[in-house]
Amino acid sequence: MDTLNDPPVQLPWLEISSLVLSVVFVFAAFKIIVLDDDKERVVEFRVPVPKQCSPEWEGEVLEEPTTKISGSSAIQCYCPANGRLLGLVNPSTPEGIDRAIAKAKEAQTEWAKTSFKQRRRVLKTILKYILDNQETIATVACLDSGKTKIDASLGEILVTVEKLKWTIQHGEKSFRPESRPTNFLMMYKYNEVRWEPLGVIAACVSWKYDLNLDGNTFHNFMGPLISTLFTGSALVVKASESTAWSTQYFGSIARAALVSCGHSANLVQPVLCWPQTASHLTSHPGISHVTFIGSRPIAYHVALSAAHSLAPLCLELGGKDPAILLDDIRNLERVASILTRGTFQSAGQNCIGIERIICLPETCPRLVAILESRIKALRVGSALDDPNDVDVGAMISDTRFGQLEKLVTDAVNQGARCLVGGKRFMHHKYPKGHYFQPTLLVDVTPSMCIANEELFAPICVVMRAASLDEAISIANSTPYALGASVFGTATKDLEKAAKEIKAGMISINDFAVYYAVSLPFGGVKGSGYGRFGGEEGLRSICNTKAICRDRFPGLISTSIPSALDYPIEGARKAWEVCRGVVELGYGIGFLRRAGGLWRIVRNGYDPVLLRLPLISLDWKVLIFLCHQAITDNLCVYFAPELIAAYPEAKVILQTRDLDSWYTSFRATIFAFLHDSVIDYLCILDTSMAQWWPVSYKLHYAAFGGRLERNNAIAVHQKSMDRVRGLVAKENMLEWKVQDGWGPLCEFLEKMQPEGAFPRVNEGAEFAVLLKDISQDLLTKAAKRADWWVTALGVVGMGIWWAMKG
Repeated sequence: MDTLNDPPVQLPWLEISSLVLSVVFVFAAFKIIVLDDDKERVVEFRVPVPKQCSPEWEGEVLEEPTTKISGSSAIQCYCPANGRLLGLVNPSTPEGIDRAIAKAKEAQTEWAKTSFKQRRRVLKTILKYILDNQETIATVACLDSGKTKIDASLGEILVTVEKLKWTIQHGEKSFRPESRPTNFLMMYKYNEVRWEPLGVIAACVSWKYDLNLDGNTFHNFMGPLISTLFTGSALVVKASESTAWSTQYFGSIARAALVSCGHSANLVQPVLCWPQTASHLTSHPGISHVTFIGSRPIAYHVALSAAHSLAPLCLELGGKDPAILLDDIRNLERVASILTRGTFQSAGQNCIGIERIICLPETCPRLVAILESRIKALRVGSALDDPNDVDVGAMISDTRFGQLEKLVTDAVNQGARCLVGGKRFMHHKYPKGHYFQPTLLVDVTPSMCIANEELFAPICVVMRAASLDEAISIANSTPYALGASVFGTATKDLEKAAKEIKAGMISINDFAVYYAVSLPFGGVKGSGYGRFGGEEGLRSICNTKAICRDRFPGLISTSIPSALDYPIEGARKAWEVCRGVVELGYGIGFLRRAGGLWRIVRNGYDPVLLRLPLISLDWKVLIFLCHQAITDNLCVYFAPELIAAYPEAKVILQTRDLDSWYTSFRATIFAFLHDSVIDYLCILDTSMAQWWPVSYKLHYAAFGGRLERNNAIAVHQKSMDRVRGLVAKENMLEWKVQDGWGPLCEFLEKMQPEGAFPRVNEGAEFAVLLKDISQDLLTKAAKRADWWVTALGVVGMGIWWAMKG
């Protein structure tokens, strides 16, 4: 029990201090050594800020804001929110496009050799610049598109830095070589897939929404750039004339980052041109891949143009994304907030924006009441001029306002109700701005045009469905199939909708979360094809290279069966061998496969047997010894030239006590000759009557292993000495096994004067020479050839084949 007289507790401050310092030291060391790799260290750089970003800037207000100027080819850039002139841009010509592609191609040659660390360094440098300059980037985007800064942050900066971060952390994993399975007949092969730089990539992005990989300013520019640079390719970006001014600034960021990291700025080539010139880019033979983001009518022209150079395409053509609301939603206010953001962000100019809200009966009236009050309260204007009084910004152009008004009017005439808006908006402070009233249109049916055409505008369309099945049917009723959302509680209903809605992407209880960059982005049907984002997007702009190699180089390799080798001597036997190969590799059941093997053997043995799953030579020889009839047949087939040229050899073959060891020896030679192992050759003179071993390596590796090496050398030393005096091994290696026996004999005649090879005229002496080499093999092979070992081997092969099949 403590008392007042007890001394105060003394904390071990020295130990605590030591521990804290140790932790700090370890963390600092880890950061310096691991995290702060010099090859990935961020580089500081600066890009001049456009003067138009200054709060004091006041540009000329155009009387008729448009990108075209009468009597000039220049692109006129202006702010859609207030009509102020931003500047003029000279468009690229076909010759200019040629020069841009040539520069990119030259720079890409060196860029393709860079490591992933070097590429990550560039991306990290860009990432830091974006984080440090968010205000400027958002302002530039707002000036050129008319959107609000909040929309710029969510639609441009947030998704761009997310893509940068994911690519930096996970991009390299997408390019790690992958092994692919092989089949029974090709089990001695190893299959691999690699992804390599493709060359010069073109990204053509027509105006839809400037930051959602569907528009033409920051994220639309940076999205393709991030992926292209990381794959080792170069990028030519065809930006929309509607956002040409901001494209110049965003391009300067990427090019400055490359230069600061020691690379060529020519890897990134912004191209600003009128639509009639764009086909020169998409049909250019120097382009290896084309990504197009725009409308379906233009996509047909792009696809036709790209066909001239056979460049592969990725098309993202917008959508008519539905959001299905079930009757069991618990918090409808929260869902209404998501729907409002999904419909009116960037004034509805969002390819994955919500274009149709499909409600079940109980949810519909409650949702309409919530939406009506919220949409009526939305404020329209210029966010840069009135930052605290604007919810919805301007649209990029007013060219479609007449069509939008007509769609709303036609829907009302067919029974729909327009509760809010429905017309263009003339702003009292910014009369030259492009504004459309936030609109709420309810009781829309699938037969109405407004339910089937992509609006790309701040129009909220609400439709009714009697059941989930009807809601899914309505969702699938348009030509588009990009994204979709479904809100509810019951997992069964949510999964049913996710499964049956035809779309490239689905969000459950959310809006557009499939835009997470780790997922592939794209649609089906009229929304295009191909994907960007995630591993699929990175790999889609690479050369996918398949590589097949020998799994055991130098031991097992492909040989053409003699029955199938040109010129084919017997068509019937060749057909039977082919049939046997098919049945051996793909027969259903062990017996069918065994029948295929027998068909091959019966019509002429070939090295295809050596590709069975018996890699060890001990087992190969066991196959030859396991059946006397097969052994005799193989032996005769192996050495027909030897038998014909040396009659005494027939006596050797027929002698019972020599049959096993001779067959084993002959099979060993045959196996490794046809597996392209040159370390074990036999020299024949012109009469094919004499054999000399060149190396003991094969014999030792197959039947001795390390423990028997000294013995193997002793067995072969006599023969080795005789051969060394005749032919140098390096000369012997010039002969290719596949050339056959004749070329070998011709080679030997050229290498040695006539009579240099000692001839053997007596069968007994020939047998003695073979026995000198093979006595050790005879003993070991005989021990391995007990009947139960043979049976076990055959049964094991059968089980293995059955399991493999």
